[in-house]
Amino acid sequence: MRRILFLLIAAVLTDSSGASAFAQSSADSLLVSYIRESRQNHPDLEAMRAMVTAESSRTVMSRAWMNPEVRAGLMNTPTDFDLNKDPMTMFQVGVMQQVPFPGKRGAASQAGQARTEATEAGVRENEFKMAQMVVMAYYDLAAAIATRQSLQRGLELTETITQSAAAMLSSGMGSQADVLRARLETEQWNQRLVSNQATIDRKRAALAYAVGRKDVLSLPDPNLPDSLPLLPELAGVLTDASLNETPEVQQALLQSKAADAEVRRARLGYWPDLNVGLTYGIRGDLKTEGRDPHTGAPTTEIMNQDNMLSMEVSVPLPLFYRGNQRAEVSELRAMRRSTEQNAARARLAKAQELRELHALLLEKSTNYQIAANTVLPQAEETWRATLLDYRAAKLPFMTLAEARMSVVMTEMAAIMLRAEAWAAYYRWQAALGKPIQ
Repeated sequence: MRRILFLLIAAVLTDSSGASAFAQSSADSLLVSYIRESRQNHPDLEAMRAMVTAESSRTVMSRAWMNPEVRAGLMNTPTDFDLNKDPMTMFQVGVMQQVPFPGKRGAASQAGQARTEATEAGVRENEFKMAQMVVMAYYDLAAAIATRQSLQRGLELTETITQSAAAMLSSGMGSQADVLRARLETEQWNQRLVSNQATIDRKRAALAYAVGRKDVLSLPDPNLPDSLPLLPELAGVLTDASLNETPEVQQALLQSKAADAEVRRARLGYWPDLNVGLTYGIRGDLKTEGRDPHTGAPTTEIMNQDNMLSMEVSVPLPLFYRGNQRAEVSELRAMRRSTEQNAARARLAKAQELRELHALLLEKSTNYQIAANTVLPQAEETWRATLLDYRAAKLPFMTLAEARMSVVMTEMAAIMLRAEAWAAYYRWQAALGKPIQ
């Protein structure tokens, strides 16, 4: 049944009696320039790029060795600080270095690299979200500008009504009330034009914000295409392989990869690191008082002593911190499961977003075709016939005003539908992570 409905809609969209309303969907060069400017200048994206640098720096820190520890000390010194009195007195200079257990630095580096790649994917995601914001603001402004033309036409039709009401009054077939009502509606249309200009100003400000430009008045006006974009194929983009290429899903997958590396790093934390030290002891001359302090043999007053070298290797015993380590591993495993589910949710969310955008594009395109090819011609024909009947005193003034309003409102609705169709198409492109060019 849905297949039949789709074929019927497709038949409406590809009217065989005339040229198709669908055009090749090459992006507007002005829209492309706005999107590029937004990527270069918008502070939100620049802040995200700074986070990539921060994550990259954290990766470097995660795989770095601990700084060596330099030691200096005076050992076995008598209380009177006579450095030549005791043979065990020495000045020691040493260095201590912590050697991490094999695999710890590698796992930490892999986790940091995955986090950096996830942040880069987040930047790409935000670039395409910013592109969607530019697209929405661009076509909102284009629709508001195009709507102004319809409002001006409505004003022209109202002036035609005023002239007809005045002619009817002069011929004795009309009333002063009709003339006054027509003049009142003329002022009301002027109010609509003022409101439309305010809408244009607001939409222009929204576009300037999306582009990242402070000067609002320097923005060239966008043009709304007269045709519709091509309807994209939905089924081919809903596979896991295609969804995994989108920035949002890529970011979630990389976060899961980082969480897996964090678990490996935490499991290696059960094994202690190795501390290696080397100390060089400098001993001065020893006062002997005529005898060797070691053998008792007669000797000179001062005896030279050799310097000493000490080496040390230590390993902390993991007796008390293993409970904390188990808790850390358990926490990171839970975080890994969470990121895996986030990746699955990202696929579902992306598939839902694409379905909604496809349905929105189909809806707006179909309704535009109906409005432009059927409703608007009938409204214009009704307006012309109603104007003739009013001039012949066959219809009341209110019927003429309603016919005029039907023409203008149908034109404005068609403009909005066409703008929303183009916005939905480019939002579809951005949602897939495809550059708009």
